[in-house]
Order: sequence, then structure tokens, then C-alpha cells
Amino acid sequence: MTGRNAMQELTPGPADAAAIVREILAVHLAEPTIGLDDDFYAMGGDSLIALRVVADAQARGIEVTLRDLLYNSTVRALVAALDLENAPEDTPAKGPDVVLLPAVDHALLPAGVVSALPATKLQVGMIYLSERSGDRELYQSMTGWLVPAAFDEASFRTALRRLIERHDALRSSFDFGGLSVPAQLIWSAVESPLTIRRMAGATPAELTAAAHRWHQHDLDLPLDYERAPLFRCHVAVGGDAFHVTLVVHHAIIDGWSLGQVLVDLLTLYAQGDHASLPPVPDGVAGRFLESELAALADPVTATFWRNESNVPPLLTGGVRPTGVANADVTIETALDTALVDDLRAVARTLELPLKSLLFGAHLRALGELAGRSDDIVSGLVVNTRPQIAGSDLFAGLFLNTVPIRVDSVRGTWAELCRRGYAAERRAAPYLAYPLGQIEVDLNRPPFDVVFNFTNFHVYQQARHLGGPAPEGFWVRGKPSFPFRVDVDIDGVQSGSRLVVAFDPAVVADRDARAYVARMADALTELATDPLAVDDRAATSA
Repeated sequence: MTGRNAMQELTPGPADAAAIVREILAVHLAEPTIGLDDDFYAMGGDSLIALRVVADAQARGIEVTLRDLLYNSTVRALVAALDLENAPEDTPAKGPDVVLLPAVDHALLPAGVVSALPATKLQVGMIYLSERSGDRELYQSMTGWLVPAAFDEASFRTALRRLIERHDALRSSFDFGGLSVPAQLIWSAVESPLTIRRMAGATPAELTAAAHRWHQHDLDLPLDYERAPLFRCHVAVGGDAFHVTLVVHHAIIDGWSLGQVLVDLLTLYAQGDHASLPPVPDGVAGRFLESELAALADPVTATFWRNESNVPPLLTGGVRPTGVANADVTIETALDTALVDDLRAVARTLELPLKSLLFGAHLRALGELAGRSDDIVSGLVVNTRPQIAGSDLFAGLFLNTVPIRVDSVRGTWAELCRRGYAAERRAAPYLAYPLGQIEVDLNRPPFDVVFNFTNFHVYQQARHLGGPAPEGFWVRGKPSFPFRVDVDIDGVQSGSRLVVAFDPAVVADRDARAYVARMADALTELATDPLAVDDRAATSA
């Protein structure tokens, strides 16, 4: 049986679909029981977990999409929204009719290149800013960790080789002049990026210090985008411990991908020949590029972002920094575990993602700092990973930073957080439109403050691979925004924390510290009474 009749026979009915979805959610949310009205995002779901839920549901005959889950975040609402009686035929969706790499370029590819794609707008922008700034650390992503065990060099070299073979991004470079379009080239093989320093008798603290000296003084940064591989691996080896550092050009992988690469490397090293990683799907990078090209060709999308950004900037008056912003001053505040647990409880009560509570607190703190309570715009880092089964395993650059606008930060905390959540949902169909193009359309930056939320659950896998558990994880990166706010939950470095990085030539130190203090207070107030009205927000304008 084929076509629609076969699909209808295989598609479960509403009762079965609800049971299947509850079972899938229980696995991915690590919750023993999922009620029909439990909210996916309020229970800790995020965009990466949503990809896995959707893939598993589709594999079991439930035709659900990421957008379905975004707008119907309980099992009851999701199943009700699905047309289970009229499931679509099992045919691939028709995407935009685009040519990825122009045919004229195929014969021009260097020997050893096995595939190539046009570089995305985001990749081109990152490399341009990195080169223009002269800042050796801009868009160079770094992570490191300590392993309290003897170092097996042969096993580590084998694990690193298998890692490079697994991920195309780790065998890539960029060509910005030899082809008709800027392109990312994937090579069949690359030289090993591994360096090893042996330090007999060194303590774990000395190994970590040596690793930091390596990337600060010995490593040649920025990485040359024209030469593969665009990452380096350094191991400082003591007698009974070793420290690993990875440095990767942000133009080839995002933060989630860096975590996935780390976990893959640890798995391959810990389990050796017995390591069996799930396959990485094909076509993920091409699908993302198609989405970007389709968004760029859509006038409705361009108009949406112009309207979202048609507000005076909050802190800088729309004045661009001289050159590229140099956010080299950082303020860090730990977020107490009890506070984070209280915020999670509030998120469940309000049926909102934890991210929306944090973003709401950010919007109010930002409005108070700027002396405005109406028409607040903040940049928000968003996930744009394609909806392909297993795409969360694929290492690449799948994010964007977009302006999110709320009409007011007045009222109760709950009202504000729902306003921010609604604004993010409203933007969901348009997220593939690159920030660089929004800036071109406006002829100015669409925002001067960026908010990023990270839940480090991918790193937690690293602690359960067998053998000595890695410890002392750290993550470092430098963006090009003049004022960036990061909220890390269950971070590998120091638990949950609030981190503000800013350019003191653009944002005054006192303003940055005032924001941090107000944000910390806002989180406490939100966790204590989400239905309280903040008088300061109502009278700040």
C-alpha cells in the first residue's frame, strides 16, 4: 500500500498519538510522567530538545513540526492541532528552488575538496569582522577541560582523527576570491591540528594555567579562514592528569555544536574501538542555506524585521562604534542554585519557558537603565538549526541574532514575560533572515544590546561516559556586540551565572554595573512573586 492510504493506516489516532508523545517527552525531558497539560517549554524543553522530540514523533508516524510544538506546547493541545485523520502523503516538502553552488564553480574547486556550499551571510559577516577588527580573539571559540587520568596519546590521536572524519566542519575552510561566490570548502583530509606539551610532575592547576598561556600567547590567532582545519587542539600532559583545549573559528560551528564536538571527542577517547556514535545526517548545511536564501528573497520577511526594529536604540543612540565593538570588559555574577530552582518552578506555574522568564527580567532591567518603559528592543540569539532528524548532532553554524520588540515593560512580571514570549513566537517564521541584512535594510544596527540564554545540558553527557570524569570545564568566546548579556544555566564552568561583556568605549562601566545589579534584583523579585507590579518600571519613562 502506498501514498495517502498507507500513511493514514500507519498514522496513530488521537489517543495513541497522545500516549506516544507523552512517552517521547518523558525520555527527552527526563521526567517519569508527563501530563496531558504539562507544558513542554515550562518543563525545561528548548529548541534543541524540540528537534529530537519532533524527529522521534515523525519516526513513529506522527506528522508534527517544530512550529506545531512551538504554538501547541502541551500534549493535549498538540494532538488536538494535528490533522491525524488526513495525514499528508509521504512526499518531501518542496523547498525553494535554489542553486547552492553555481555550476561554473564546480570545475574550479581545488583538488582534495569533496564538497562545497556558498558561505552563509552570517559566516561571511563573522570572517569580515574578525579580519577588519584586528582582534585576535574575536569569533575564536574556546573550550577546555581537565581529565584526572594518565594520557594515552595513541588513543587520543585516533579519537581526534575519527572526530575530524565525522564532522565536515572540522575539515573546512573558506574561499572568498577564487569562485563566483564566497564558499565553504569541505576537504577529504586535513593535517592534524593537535599539539602536545608534556609537563612531568605538573599539578592539575599548573596544567590548566599552561593551557591558558598557550591560547593567550603561543597560538596564532585568528585562525586563517583560507586554510583547513579551522580549529586547533592542544593537550598539556602531566603525570596523572591532562588538560585539553579546543579552539575553533566561530564561522564553522556554534556554541551547541562546540559542546557536541566535545562530547563526541570524549566518547571516542573513553570508549575507543567500542565507541558507537549515532550517524550524522546529510543535507543539514544545505537546508539551512536554502532557508536563508528563501528568507532573503521574501519581502514579507524583510518588512517584518524593519517593523520590529523601527525603534530608537536604547543605550548608544544608534551610533556605531569606531570600528568593530571591543567588548573586552566582563562582569560575572553567580546565580544561586536555589534561585534557579525557584525560577524553574515559576516557569512551570506560568507555563512559560525558563528562557522567557530570564528574557523578561532582562527587558525590564534594560528599560530601567535606558529610562524607557515602552517600545523596548533587544537582540536575542536564536537557534535556526534545520528540522532534520539528528540535526542536533551535526556540527555547524545554525544561529542568528534578531531584534525582539515588546511594546511595554510595565505591569506584572508574569505579563512582561508572556509579552516577551509572544514576541519571540511572532518572530519564529522569520528567523532565517540574517542579521547582517537587517542592518543593511535599516542602515544602522537594529539593537545595541544582545541577550543569549544557554542551557548546557549537552555537556552533562560528558560526565557519564565511563572512566575518570572530565572536570574543570571552561568556555570562552568574544562577540562583536557592544553590550552582550549571557545567562548560563547549569554551566560546565561555574554552575549558573549571569555574564555581561561590554565595550567601555560605547557603554559606561557604571551603566553596565547598574544593569547587572538590576538584573540580579529582577530575577529575585520574579522568583519571589511573579504577579507583583514593579513601580520602578511603571515610572521610569
